[in-house]
Amino acid sequence: MSGKKSMIAIALLLAISILALLFVSGNIHMESEQKDALKITFLKVGKADAIIAQTQEKTMVIDAGEEDDGEEVVSFLTNQGVFKVDVLIITHYDQDHVGGADTLAESLDVAQVFLPDYEGNHIEYLDFMTSLDEKNIKPQLLTEPIEFQFGD
Repeated sequence: MSGKKSMIAIALLLAISILALLFVSGNIHMESEQKDALKITFLKVGKADAIIAQTQEKTMVIDAGEEDDGEEVVSFLTNQGVFKVDVLIITHYDQDHVGGADTLAESLDVAQVFLPDYEGNHIEYLDFMTSLDEKNIKPQLLTEPIEFQFGD
């Protein structure tokens, strides 16, 4: 498997593992008043998608659509009173996954960023990396599967 495909597989495995673990543990409640409930939104933006996972206190965004879709993702979050993204995961650097990520980084407080360990070759990738640099956000490059806690 090529390095790019391997990193894509690792990023997707990480996202799927987190969602599967939460589902199996009974923590996914699409609409619930529970304090520790997890809400998952699959946001269709243009021809792309963004996945937003939220607890009462934390927000994770997986992919950010194309260049013009970033504003829609930001608008969705800010309309809910969310101005901080605790975790941003970009699964790979195709335009329909990383295109709107620069807008998220510029418009919201982004705490952690997880990226595949290779360089993209699209202008959207370069714009996103410039945005991270300007906001002094140091992404964590995924070279192997990782685990982290999201919420309590």
